Amino acid sequence: MRSDKKSRAMSNYTGATGDRTVEHVLSTIPDSLIAHLTGKQVGQVMSIRNAAYHEGKAQGIEIVDGCIYIDGVGLIPLSILQQVKISNRDHATIYTLSAAEEK
Repeated sequence: MRSDKKSRAMSNYTGATGDRTVEHVLSTIPDSLIAHLTGKQVGQVMSIRNAAYHEGKAQGIEIVDGCIYIDGVGLIPLSILQQVKISNRDHATIYTLSAAEEK
C-alpha cells in the first residue's frame, strides 16, 4: 500500500496502533479489496475488523492455532467444526457431525 494511503488509513483507524497489531489487522483484509478502497475507507474497514475481533473475544470466543476457544468449553479444532452439517426440519435447526473418513 502506498505510504500516503496507509497514512490516511491510520488516521481513520481507531484500534491499537502497534506495528504487529496493524500488520495483523491488514492481513485479514484482502489486497484486492484494499486496492479498490480509499485510505479513509481502508482505515474504517480496519476499525470494523478490529472491533469485531474484540467483541468476539469479550464473548469468550477466539481462534487459537487452528482451534476455536470457547470459555467454559475449551479448544475445539476447526476441522471438527467443518464436519458439522446444519439442516432445517419443521422449523428446527439440526446439527449433525458427519463421520470421519477412514484412510
